[in-house]
Amino acid sequence: MTVPLSWGRWPYQKALDSLKRSVKKIDPDGEIWPRNSFLTEAFRPLKSDLDVTLWVPGSPTRLQRERFLETLKRHKMFFPLLGECNAYAAPLAFRWAFVFNPYERLRDPLLDERFTQNGCAKIKTSPAYQSAFLLRQIWTDRKNLKRNPKLRQRKWSLHLASVGKESSSQGFHPEKPFESLLSLCLSELLRTQDPVWIYQRVKEVRACLEGKGPLKKSHLPVSFAALYPHLFHDARAVETDIFPPLQEITLAQLEWELWGLQSQMLLRLDPAPYENHFKQLILFCEKAASTTGTPTFLERAENFKELLDQGSFIP
Repeated sequence: MTVPLSWGRWPYQKALDSLKRSVKKIDPDGEIWPRNSFLTEAFRPLKSDLDVTLWVPGSPTRLQRERFLETLKRHKMFFPLLGECNAYAAPLAFRWAFVFNPYERLRDPLLDERFTQNGCAKIKTSPAYQSAFLLRQIWTDRKNLKRNPKLRQRKWSLHLASVGKESSSQGFHPEKPFESLLSLCLSELLRTQDPVWIYQRVKEVRACLEGKGPLKKSHLPVSFAALYPHLFHDARAVETDIFPPLQEITLAQLEWELWGLQSQMLLRLDPAPYENHFKQLILFCEKAASTTGTPTFLERAENFKELLDQGSFIP
């Protein structure tokens, strides 16, 4: 039985209203709002998660951070469909707005409004940022794409429309979901490459996404390590001739990771478990810079160092 949309939204809205009241008790100037599917046609009652954004205009105290985290945990117990919470302290968010993927930024209209009011210009769109956006969505949706890709057609039509690909002749094909989406990610950026070379990269990455067991760093193809550098930070990838054509996507993915890590800092009460992730990303960027001669990799290494320091000093 299909749940009417208005009825289906009711428990989500109740959970959101309760969260808003709780946040105000912790910080009268704090705000929390929905983002992603709840705001779009992709929303499916009792199936979609309620992803939220927590916004505080200043720098919250340690006690406030603890209370925010406890509030989210408590609401999750009573409303299991409460999804991911991105949490921002305005000064830190404004500092890192320059690495916010423009397509992901549009999925959070109220956050986009905050940045626009503060004069934070959007990154110019490009095939690399399109590819990074789609690759992130593929990774997040990989289990559903394996189980029943036909049920994901509506969601993916919205994703493709958001990056201007809704009229693409390639599009999303449920009978071969990973191959069709990966080809779409790579074809425009790599249009000067031999089609056979592109197909080989698609085949390698598809095998990783469709695999039944956990991915192991030692067995990853270079193409996967280049397209998803934040997952395994495999520096061996930058030493091969496969890496240079893919490095624009690698950089876009590293920028996304910078933004993503920043968006979780307020809710990380103990930064120690994440320090190794930062250090591996820094080593990856430094290796890529020395191997390719691309200075932007070195800039990103310095960005990760700065963010790591900022995380260490959050009260």
